[in-house]
Amino acid sequence: MKMERFQDWLQIIGLVGVIISLIFVGRQLELDRRIAIGEAWMQYTDTQVSLAGLIGENADVWLAGLAGEELSEADSLRFRQIAYAIEQKYAGRYNRSVLGVRTGPAEGIVVEFAHDLYAHPGLRRAVLSRWERLDSMYGRERDFFSKVRSYLARLDSGEVQPAPQGNFVH
Repeated sequence: MKMERFQDWLQIIGLVGVIISLIFVGRQLELDRRIAIGEAWMQYTDTQVSLAGLIGENADVWLAGLAGEELSEADSLRFRQIAYAIEQKYAGRYNRSVLGVRTGPAEGIVVEFAHDLYAHPGLRRAVLSRWERLDSMYGRERDFFSKVRSYLARLDSGEVQPAPQGNFVH
């Protein structure tokens, strides 16, 4: 009888140890998640600062490109590089939202980017021509591309009213 009680106590102690271990692992996972989100935010902030600097250093090219004005070959390259950085910013925000790392709906990012492309013909031309090249290379369209194009079509058809645009600085 004593041996059975002793074994029962050992099982209870073992079970409590497992539960405490699981609680510790859960807390550690939550801490790691918070650290990862903080690091992602810092990286995003650094990227935003760099992007703002790139636009600021090339403001004349950026503004002319947004308006769809004719650019020299060198300026066109600069504009396409900035447009690519803007596109990646939106795509990254979209992907982080889809993965649940970023708060807010991914669809809001699609809508925001589509409105920016609609309002700025040069940006639209640069981004969509790049997407067409990628589509032909890979034979498929990415989810983000598809959703932005679909919303742009709704803007173009008048189904959705364009958002008022301020100065596009990002």
